[in-house]
Amino acid sequence: MAEYNIVGIRNNQKYLQRAIDYFSARWDISREIYDDCISNSVVTTSPLPRWYLMLNDDKIIGGYGLITNDFISRQDLFPWLCALYIDEEYRGSRLGSKLLEHCKTEASKLGYKKLYLSTDLEGYYEKYGWKALAHGYHPLEAESMIYEIDIEPGHNKTRFIGNPTLETERLVLRTFETTDAEDVFEYAGQPVVSRYLTWYPHQSISDAADYINLVRERIKKDEAGEWGIQLKEMGRIIGAIGFVNFDQKNSCAELGYVISDQYWGQGIMPEAIKCVIRFAFDKMNLQRIEAVHYLENETSGRAMQKAGMRYEGLLRSKIFAKDKFWDVKLYAITKSDLQNR
Repeated sequence: MAEYNIVGIRNNQKYLQRAIDYFSARWDISREIYDDCISNSVVTTSPLPRWYLMLNDDKIIGGYGLITNDFISRQDLFPWLCALYIDEEYRGSRLGSKLLEHCKTEASKLGYKKLYLSTDLEGYYEKYGWKALAHGYHPLEAESMIYEIDIEPGHNKTRFIGNPTLETERLVLRTFETTDAEDVFEYAGQPVVSRYLTWYPHQSISDAADYINLVRERIKKDEAGEWGIQLKEMGRIIGAIGFVNFDQKNSCAELGYVISDQYWGQGIMPEAIKCVIRFAFDKMNLQRIEAVHYLENETSGRAMQKAGMRYEGLLRSKIFAKDKFWDVKLYAITKSDLQNR
């Protein structure tokens, strides 16, 4: 399946010249205009303008700009979505709507409550909630319709959106069922498994059932919760992965995980971590994911590294658990890190 990423030129300046070439060719406008605008957008301290590209792997297939004025008479209105484009061979897959939604999110981050665009195209933007506002006038006696859309409060709010089932090549990440208690107890009851975790080994299947009920209640409240890790070839739960801390204000979450010692060293946990990271950035609108491991548990750190997370430092006496303070190593990955790859 093709992967489509949207990158901002301001934070990905290696795409600067390619972006200038792309927009000037697609809109048949002098390259000097786009060169002057986009080149200065990456060095200004002003919030606008900003330019974005949609990539299929590393191939540019679309993009848009978020600017202060679209060469139009209505100087009282801003910001403007401009130069929205999807290459013809990629149309029909709702990629344009992804750019529209991305633009709303970016405008929301900057504190704007409305967004505007100017176009002669009728019937397209209306499908996505844009409303005609008025005619606007351009140089050389041209005119076009101005559309506006409200950016609802919390448009950029992080959501958990119901713990959907996720899949990788070998794994299914799914909601825990009450019938999973025996599988959970099989790994969570092993002292070696919880040695470097904040909780003690489960003493009975009842402990596992209580844990499952707690996770299911969090999901009902649309809180960040956990997935059971199911190995496809066996059809049973062998571990768990999810968010142990959640900072909605800053669009950041801390990831935690556990897996049966029978499956250590098989690359299963990095595979699960990558899957959750992708979901968190693409669907939950998170900007940063963190994870920590006790200083003594370097195996967990290697799983984080294999999943693309970067080491950021040592946090001394960060966690109090099992009657002592623990030093931990902090790893993290940001949405732009993933997009840059």
